This record gives sequence, C-alpha cells and structure tokens, in this order.
Amino acid sequence: MKKLLLCASAFALMLGSCSKDDTEVAPVEVKGKVAFSAVLPVGGENETRTHLNEKGQYVWDDGDMLGASVMGGTEVVPFVADPNAEAGQTRVDFLVVDNDLDYLGAGPYYVAYPYDKTVAVAGSADAPTMKMTIPASQRYRANSFATMTAPAVGVVQGDPEKDGYYNPGVSEVTLHAACSYIRIPVKGAGSLTELKLQIQKASSSDLYVLNGAGDVAFAEGDNQYVLDLNGVGSTATAENNYVKISFGAKGLDLKYVEEVNLLFVVPAHIPLRGSVIKYEAIVDGKSQTGAYNAIPDDYTEKLPRNMILPMPAIELGMEDKVLIENNADLLEYLYTVSKGTDGDKTAVLVNDINFSRYDARNDINGAEGNMLAALTEYLTNGSAINSIAEGAKIDGNGHIISNLQVSGNGIFAGKPDALKNLTLSAVTVNVPDGQKTPALFAGVLPGATAVSNVKFAGGYLKNVAEGVVPAMVASANATILPTADQIKISSYPRVNETTASAYYAATLYVNGDIVADDADKKVYFGTTSRFAVIKGTKAGAVISRVSAGKAVENIIAAVDPKSAQAFSVIDTRSTSYWTGLVAAAGDGKVNTAEELAYYVKNGGTATLAANIDLQGNLQGKQGKEWVLDNGSAPLNITGNGKYTISNALVKSQKVTEPYVAYSLLGNVVNAKDIVVDGVTIDVDNVEGSTAQLYVGGIGYQGSANGVKVSNLTIDIAEDVKVSTYNEVGGLISAPTAASEKNAVTDLSINVNGNETVGLVGGMFAKAPESFNENSLAYKAEAADKYAMIAAWTLSNDAKVASCAVADNAAPVVDVITVNAGQNGQTLLLDYDKECSEPFYGKLINPNDYLTTVKINGENVDVKPAE
Repeated sequence: MKKLLLCASAFALMLGSCSKDDTEVAPVEVKGKVAFSAVLPVGGENETRTHLNEKGQYVWDDGDMLGASVMGGTEVVPFVADPNAEAGQTRVDFLVVDNDLDYLGAGPYYVAYPYDKTVAVAGSADAPTMKMTIPASQRYRANSFATMTAPAVGVVQGDPEKDGYYNPGVSEVTLHAACSYIRIPVKGAGSLTELKLQIQKASSSDLYVLNGAGDVAFAEGDNQYVLDLNGVGSTATAENNYVKISFGAKGLDLKYVEEVNLLFVVPAHIPLRGSVIKYEAIVDGKSQTGAYNAIPDDYTEKLPRNMILPMPAIELGMEDKVLIENNADLLEYLYTVSKGTDGDKTAVLVNDINFSRYDARNDINGAEGNMLAALTEYLTNGSAINSIAEGAKIDGNGHIISNLQVSGNGIFAGKPDALKNLTLSAVTVNVPDGQKTPALFAGVLPGATAVSNVKFAGGYLKNVAEGVVPAMVASANATILPTADQIKISSYPRVNETTASAYYAATLYVNGDIVADDADKKVYFGTTSRFAVIKGTKAGAVISRVSAGKAVENIIAAVDPKSAQAFSVIDTRSTSYWTGLVAAAGDGKVNTAEELAYYVKNGGTATLAANIDLQGNLQGKQGKEWVLDNGSAPLNITGNGKYTISNALVKSQKVTEPYVAYSLLGNVVNAKDIVVDGVTIDVDNVEGSTAQLYVGGIGYQGSANGVKVSNLTIDIAEDVKVSTYNEVGGLISAPTAASEKNAVTDLSINVNGNETVGLVGGMFAKAPESFNENSLAYKAEAADKYAMIAAWTLSNDAKVASCAVADNAAPVVDVITVNAGQNGQTLLLDYDKECSEPFYGKLINPNDYLTTVKINGENVDVKPAE
C-alpha cells in the first residue's frame, strides 16, 4: 500500500513599527519534501490550527490538515500533519491514505490551507484559481492567529506515479500566505470581549471589503497567491466591511502598563496611504468606539501579501476610568467621590501606592482645585483619609495600597460600588470615638458580584472600646459569603494593635444552606470564631460539614436565641448539634436537633434519622440547657438503634405549680429502638408544699421498648421542696404501657439526702404492664443504687423474663404491693434464671386478710397491713 507523505513549510515574519514603507518583509520560504508513510486514517473532525511562534514563524499544530485537488477534478483529498512530529515545527510531513490519491489522478496537485472539502482548483492550466475565505469573526490567540484564519496555497508539480514522488526526498511543496496581517497593540482596563477593525478609504467615508470569499490566483503576476475579495480596494457592504477578534465569555483582562498584541487577518494589496484604521470594542459589556489609527499620507505601498503592518497601541476601556499613578492621585479621587463630583468613574491603579513615608506637603505646593482640597483635608485629618465614600469604584489592577491611615468606622464605611484586583496591606483604621458598635475594619463591602480578587493583608483596628464588637464587616449572609476569588484575608486585622483579631462579621444571617468545608468557606468556619452573632433567617437552613469540636462550638456559642427562624449545624460525621432553636414544623423525620426540639415541644410521631448532640457539655463546661415546655402532648418516637441522642443538660426552672416534670423527651413519651447517651437532669429550683415532681430519664409517662440509655445522671438538690407525692425513674417514671427489652447503663441518681423525694427507681418509679428483658447497671461511683422498679402492685399471677440489675446492686423491684382479689388467694410470681436476685426488697399487703405469694415455687405469706 502506497502512502504519500507531503511536507509543507510555513513562513516567518519580522516585527517593526509603522512608518513610510515600513511593512515587514517575510524571509525566503523554505521548501519541503515528499516521502512514504504508514497508513493514517483521516477523519472529518480534524481542526487546522497553524499559528505563529515567539519568533514570528508559522508553525504547525497536531491535527492540521491540507486539501489537495487537480485541474478538471471535483474531489478534494485531505492530508493530515504527521502526528509523530515534534510540536511547534515550521516544517512538517503531511500524510494521505494512498487510495485517496486514486481520486486525484495525475498532478500537479493544488494544495489549500485550511482544509475545506469544497475548495478545489478551478480555472485553466494556464490560470488556475482557488476560492478561499477570510472569516469575519476570528478567535483570539495570544500573539498569533485565530483558528482557521490564515489561508495559504501551494502547488506540487508533476505526476507522482511518473515522476517518482513516492520516493523519499524527491517531492517538495511551498505554501504561500494569501493574505496580510495588521498587528494592534492594546492596553487599558477592563475585560475585552470583542474588537472590530474597519479600514476607511482616504478622503472618503467608504470602507474597504475585509471579509468574505474570493479567488486566489496561482498564475505569475502582481496578484499571484493574493486572495482577492470582490476586487482589491472595492467598497464594502455592512456585511463585509469588518473583521473582528472575539475573546469568549470570560474576555481578555486588559492591563494599562502591559500591551497585548492582536493580529487581524486581512486582504492583501489594500491601498493604505491616507486611510484610517477604525476600531470598535466591547469592554466590560459596554460598546466603545472612536479609537483609530491614521495611515500617514507618505505611506506609498499597498499592504503587501504575507506582511505584518504594525500599528501604534490603542487604549480601551478608559472613558470611565481615572488613572491612579501616585498617592496624590488616589487622595484626589477619594475626595471627589466623597463630594459626589467624580461621576461614575473607576479608579485604576497603575502603580503600588505606599503611604508609609508619604508627606502630602511635598505635593500641595502648586496644587489647585480638587487636588488642593484633597491634600488639605488629608493633612488636616492627621495624614489620614476619612472612610472611603459610597460610590467609589477601585480597580487595583493587581497593585497594593499599603500603610494607609483611615479615620472612620471602616475603610469602606460608605459602601463602595465595586472593588477588584486590589490588595490592602497594613491599613490602620481608627474608630473616631471608640464607641461604634460594631467597630469595623473593612466597613461595608459591595455585593458579591461587585467584588473580585480583593485581598486584605494585615492591618490594625484601633480605638475599639471595651465591650464593642470588632469586625471586618457589619454583617454577612451565609449563602453569599465572599469566596477566595472575591475576597481573601491573609491576616485578620489586630485589634488595638494587640494579638486579638477582629471577627469577619459582627452578624451572620443564615439565609440558606452552606457547606462549611468547601474550599472558600473553611476560613469562616474553622477553629477561630469569625462571627460575633449568628441569626437564622430562613427556616430549616443548614450549616453542614462543620469540623467537630471547636469549629462547632464557635457557631453554637454565637447563635442568637431570638433568631427569627431555626437553622441547624451538622458536622462532617452527620451529627446535628443543637443551636438552642426549635424548628418551625416537622415532616416525621428527625434529621436535626431543632427538629427533635420541635417534636419534644409539640408532640407527634417521628423517626430518628440522624445523630443528635444537644450540646449540654462543651469542653467540660456547661453548654446549652435543654428546657422545653411541652405540656402533655404525647411524642411517639422510633429509631433503628443506629442513631444516638447525646450530651443533654436538662435544667429545671423555678416552678411552684403542681405537676412539675423533667425528662429528655417530654412528659408523655412512647419510645422504641432509640439510643440515648450522656444525659444530665438537674433539678435544683423547685419549691412549694404542693409541687409534685416527676423525673424520667426520657419521659414521665408512656412506654419504652428496645431503648438503650447510657451515662445518665439525675441530680435532685437537697433544698428542693416538693410534696411527698413524686416519682423518679431512670427511663420512664410512671409508664402506662408495656416496656420491655430496654437497657440503662452507667446510671447515677442522686437525691442528696432530700427527704421529700418519694419513689425512686433505676428504670421505673412504677412498674409497667410488663417489663421483661430489661437490664440496669449503675456507675461504680454512684452514691445511691436503687431497685430497677420502685413500686409494683401485684394483683394477678405474673412471670418476669431476663430482668437484671448488674452486680446485684439492688433488687429488681423495691416494694411489691400484693393486692389479691380474695382471702386465701395465692399469687404466682416467677422470675426466669436470667433475672438477677434479689427479686424484691419487701412485700406489702394493703388488705385485711392473709395473702400468699409463691415466688419461683416458694411460698411467701404476706400479712395484712396493720
């Protein structure tokens, strides 16, 4: 199988300036060769991308394609650049599948770049032509041409079969550029998304044709290889009187002190003497016209083919800008903004501005107008500016303002309109009277869309009075906290020049969900507190993926208990921490502590679906108090044993009314398959001879089945005064239904010698209908170890399965009241072998007749009450 390998060289251009006869001359074009190659399938998706390298030479890219045709034929055969060639070469082998050559027949071959299957040679052997195109829209490519915008042609003479062009080193081809180029250096400020070029004829308002299709002539003569669009120098229509370079949605960021070279592909041989090159740009979304370059009248040449015409630089995006070159310029701009006399202009820094050794007295001599007023105010103010006023727009252009002194509550107390590409370093803000609340360093920043690439690098917030909150900004919204691309704080300002640092915001409004470990949010939700107060403003909002420990504590400590809406805090392990707020409603799932608070307060039916930490203990210190007024609305709560409610501090309030109840989940609770760990119930402020106290680990009334409770402490102060009618239970104090398969471990119940406390049971004050398979274990250091059940009234035969108190620390039941239905009746009470002894503390018969209880087969006579 024969494969033709076609080598094409590209051409180099030299750089220079524009003056008489000053177009740049291309060097001698270097020829290539033809050789054999391996098979390379050619697809239809390849893209041509020739471009200029840093030396101004044409180089080939991977995937570049040429099209070849012969006189009298209609087929155009594609050739593709050798994929194994080293990148950035000025001459590259081009390969073709051999059976494609069968469609061409005998040469010569007419070659076109870029490849287009419709571009075939036409005309006659004496005057061959090709129809090629200059695109109206040309993509930007740094210091080079856009994709597929540099048409070129060449000829491979002879017949490959007859002349042996399949032999390596024999065949050669040279490509010739069919157009010329205009290089425009551009500088300015803003984002350039499009630049249009037009050429106006000398002494006329007409424009030349610059884009479209035309013929390239191969025959020798003045127009050889020139792409002629409707006749060189013809008058254009609105559709073909321009070429433009597009820069994409992101645009090209312009620099005032750094020019960017743009290369436009244009027709050759345009008469340029006395003409005007006009430009229309889109900068920051706004159209700008009026920039132009006039070609000198003594320029005698037409624009030669394959030449670059270098033009003087043009400035773009500067109509609404003020250049800031030094300290005085900046002071004048800030002064005029404060007086409302600088319109809608943006200050663009072209240098770093350092105030450390600046003496405005050196600039005030000879100053006048706004400059004089600005310098006078600065000196009068103790070489400090007032806070930057509302309406300021500052483009730092990558520069730094350092060691500036500001007198006011924040650098931007008046809220600027826009800030970008600016670094503020070692700025000192002196709060005028020290009593501003909060005292601000940055002040009021513009909205997120008006801030980009602003950096705060250290600084001082001075004259902050004791008790006043120091902060970067007054407030922030959780959903639009600035990203690292918008604002980066490399070192928070020191307060009163001490090691203390300001908060980021005095108040954070949680108006939506936020992921705390996102790259842009870590700085706000880390081990250092960044918010003095956090307020919920959207019901159900969540701050998720917070690092457990100090980061969570920072948020919890700052939560405003009077927030309009409840929000939640969830760590990276999916544990929800109580903020002290209550959810507005529930959907049956308990995913957050705030939703649990809702159900405890309002009752209902719910399923535990996450780990809940109620924040009763923070680093060994008292944390949130779990106090909810739930009345008697029953709560039915279930779980699968996977999730845990932990770390609760149930604190009493001063209550003097009857029926005072304290528990984790409310008064009436029916719990199934839930896990509870780390609960402290602290009763220390109840008084009154009629107050009736009910304390249950998870509830007062109701039931518990499959519940596991560990590390529970119930502490009743010695001076609590209640009526003798009260009940205390480590699980449910007065259950109203069967409660089985529960486990209470690491229990401590302390009544501290309080003689008014009545029934106390490790799990139940009163026995439920049935209590099989329950287990109880006290903490080793527990002072008092009570029976699992304080009191049980036995009226019928009963069996108890697998009930045990660890280490036989106390009976299963303290007091069994035997209430037989008639005289002489024997009640059967059986404990299986898994139950621990002693099975009871004592038996009581309230009746006036003898009753016999047979316990595990042994009769026990119970005398009548005296």
